[in-house]
Amino acid sequence: MASAPASDELAERLSHLDASFSQALLALIDERGLTDAQVYRRANLSRQLFSKIRSRADYRPTKPTAVALALALELTLPQTRELLARAGLALSHSSKFDVIVEFYLMRGVHDVMAVNEALFAFDQPLLGSQ
Repeated sequence: MASAPASDELAERLSHLDASFSQALLALIDERGLTDAQVYRRANLSRQLFSKIRSRADYRPTKPTAVALALALELTLPQTRELLARAGLALSHSSKFDVIVEFYLMRGVHDVMAVNEALFAFDQPLLGSQ
């Protein structure tokens, strides 16, 4: 069992969490002057899924959903890594999906359909359409 000082320190740390995935996403949308509809259409996501993301601060997306939203927002690779981290996700060089996504982000390609073509060609999960 944790001692009282350790428990107090942990409680203090927990009271200062970073913004969640949903909060960070919504802030990015506002910063870019986009509408929700523009973003979920570009990401090839359903309005229902986007509504869930908007209404639940604790929403945890799948990696394909998070990447689709990063592409829709035209994030750079470092910005994408940061957004993914908000959901407890990361890009890894041991995953074909991740290498393909990184390849397109490094080239400034933010078209979900173009990335999906490459993902499909290598039998990987597709972005969006959820």
